[in-house]
Amino acid sequence: MGKAGPAGTRFIFLLVIVILAFSIYSRAFDNGFRQDDFAFLRHVENTSVLDSFKPSTDFAFYRPGSLLLFRAEHMLFGENSGSYIAFNFILHLIVSVLVLVVMRRLGLFPGAEIMAAGLFLLGFGHYGKVVMWACCSGQLVSVLLSLAGILISLRWAGRVEDVDGKAGRNRDRYLFVAAMLLMTSAILFHESAIVTPVVAAVAVMAVR
Repeated sequence: MGKAGPAGTRFIFLLVIVILAFSIYSRAFDNGFRQDDFAFLRHVENTSVLDSFKPSTDFAFYRPGSLLLFRAEHMLFGENSGSYIAFNFILHLIVSVLVLVVMRRLGLFPGAEIMAAGLFLLGFGHYGKVVMWACCSGQLVSVLLSLAGILISLRWAGRVEDVDGKAGRNRDRYLFVAAMLLMTSAILFHESAIVTPVVAAVAVMAVR
């Protein structure tokens, strides 16, 4: 049996990290609701959909996207806290894949991009706690939208220099608008996404 090539080795390494991450986060599937979760539960149980768009004294922030998302989850999962955490873990996996793709787009060598995505997947720092709180799905979506916006920005930057004709320029405008919409939408889920356009600009300058 032949040895695995570099690509196969990276895949095996990433698979091991995914399994390890699942073993870590699966312990939280029966963790119950915690702290801010109860504020979100009271909101969705005692208010209307339109109230999610209004500033509230119950929260020290304005995140209508997060409240609407949690409302949709509550309709699906009810009081089953484990389902919220499992949904967060799925979002976490998607975000980690986007981290890998963005790192690759930035030109990092294979070992570095796998390491970056792997550390992110394992939840080093505060981000790991976000997966384990039911109400934090909005923050995960905010990161997802931000990374998608950055990725499309990088795609746009790569195409701008190769534009040929009006049709090409129009397609590039669509990419730019799509990136801006994604990054703007991310702010509705978590206010930290306000820095995403700056990060995207730095990333674009790094690859040009």
